[in-house]
Amino acid sequence: MRFLLLLINLVYLTSLTYAEPEVEEHKEDKDALSLKNVNKILDELSQKIDDLTSGQMELQRRIEEIRTSDSYNHNNEFETSSLKDQCKEVCQDLNGIVDADPIHKVLKKRDVSSKAKGPTSASGERKPTLQESFRETLDELKAGQTAILSHLLEYRKEFKARHDIQESMLRRSFSYGHEWITILSRTHYGSSNVSWHNYKHGHSNVGFYFLGLESLYLRTNYDSAHELMIIFHDWNNQTRYAKYDLFQIGDEDEQYALRKLGKYMGNAGDSLSPHLYKKFSTYDRDNDENDEVNCAQTYGGGWWFFGNCTTSMLTGPYRYEEDSNMWGVSWSSWRGWNYSLKSVEMLIRPTL
Repeated sequence: MRFLLLLINLVYLTSLTYAEPEVEEHKEDKDALSLKNVNKILDELSQKIDDLTSGQMELQRRIEEIRTSDSYNHNNEFETSSLKDQCKEVCQDLNGIVDADPIHKVLKKRDVSSKAKGPTSASGERKPTLQESFRETLDELKAGQTAILSHLLEYRKEFKARHDIQESMLRRSFSYGHEWITILSRTHYGSSNVSWHNYKHGHSNVGFYFLGLESLYLRTNYDSAHELMIIFHDWNNQTRYAKYDLFQIGDEDEQYALRKLGKYMGNAGDSLSPHLYKKFSTYDRDNDENDEVNCAQTYGGGWWFFGNCTTSMLTGPYRYEEDSNMWGVSWSSWRGWNYSLKSVEMLIRPTL
């Protein structure tokens, strides 16, 4: 009887020994099948990682290229913005791959199993699970993206600071302790084709400001001599200026003619001197020397027009970048007549 009991126990233990590998073998086959899908997606992920790396290198190269240039180019901004969006898109794809079914289930199951079994390396340390490795790669990519976006933001701040310093230096040049006073400002769309009355007394709306001819006459005739500076910005965010060491207009009886214009200096070219001694004209008061057309009505704003109308026109129609390849807010000696500037400001200040 005792021998029979020992035999039964031996058969039972033998059955357990052979049954366990079958379960494990079945489990291994199932995991292997699932990991084929993982490997396929990992290949796709690897390609996306390569694309992202190339995008990061290109973005850094372009940023450095722009940083060393003299001006900021609108097309460069579009390119860097596109690369930034690419970084975001790839990182979003990575999040989607990690959390997607059936990959997430397989990784989670293996992660739990690995933690339960505690896989170790030859040195006895626990090996990272596949999901942990996946997450670590994703975190590294996110960190790289954050660094690039931070670098781009730093560049934009640096560019703005350089731009502000440049303009500040223009405003402070030869200051003699006097502040500049804005007499004309164009920043975006705003009606400039207004009546003589509006130009005489001053006019302001969104994107357009004019001090007023009467006030300008009083300042330049009774408040000591004045100089004039004009600051221009084009659609590539380049800045130029034209400065005249004397500026004076006549009174209304003289039709606010451009009475005096001093010596020019600057880097935008001189497009105002041809208007010297010319009377101011508006659509409802034609003082130009052209017998065929009303220049103010034709070009959509008041100015000191002459026989051929104008070589500069800072009160013309405001045109946005897509329509900037024609006259509007124009200064012919810099960007040519068929170009409308992004913004312009005319300023005066006493010279004594």
